[in-house]
Formats: sequence, C-alpha cells, structure tokens
Amino acid sequence: VMKGLHRKMASIAGAARSFARQAAPSARSAGRRQFSSPASAAGGMAGVAEQFSWFFNPMRVSAAKKEMSSVLGQVANLPSVATGEVMKGVVVVAKCYAFFCVGEVIGKRQLIGYPIKVAHAPAHH
Repeated sequence: VMKGLHRKMASIAGAARSFARQAAPSARSAGRRQFSSPASAAGGMAGVAEQFSWFFNPMRVSAAKKEMSSVLGQVANLPSVATGEVMKGVVVVAKCYAFFCVGEVIGKRQLIGYPIKVAHAPAHH
C-alpha cells in the first residue's frame, strides 16, 4: 500500500515540476509573471481527474467504507471494546488536537491571542 501511495505522490510531484517548467518560459518571454491554471496545463478538467483517479479507486473507496463501518461498530459497542483500542483512539484524538494547536500558532504567527489592529483616535485640535 505504501509503495503505491509513494508512486502516486511521485507522479503528482512530477506533474507539478513539468507544470512549473511550462509556465517559466512564458513568464520570461513576457517580462512578468504569468500563471495558467493547472487544469489548462494538464488538458482541462479531464487531465486533473485523470491525475487524481487513484484517489477515487473503487478498491480504495470500498476499503474506506469497510474501515468506517468497523469503527462505527466499535463505537456502538463501546463497553465491549478493549482498553488498548480505546487508548489508541485517545492518542489519535490527542494528536489531532495537538496538530490543530500547532496550526493555529503558525497561522497567527504568535503564541498567544490574535493580532488586533488598533484604530487610531483622531487628534484633538
């Protein structure tokens, strides 16, 4: 599974590099930056759908549905779930919350609070 995912990610990275190479000469010739959408560079929306067809693979979707039904089944029968499984779930939730907090700090560009622009009062004459 990981090898297939790695191959797909490498093909997406290759497509991004080829898109960047195609956009660079046109920007140099015009003397300013010009960007076209990735959809037009890949041959329209059909090209984009083709690049991400691995994501909507029927086998992948059916495996995700099976895993989701397993998780929902465990939640429905919570008293019979092993303590180890519950602890794994707690760790996953804690990691998600930690990544959310890190993302908030990065997005705010400061550790505490949000930057507030103060409107200056008009000067008294």
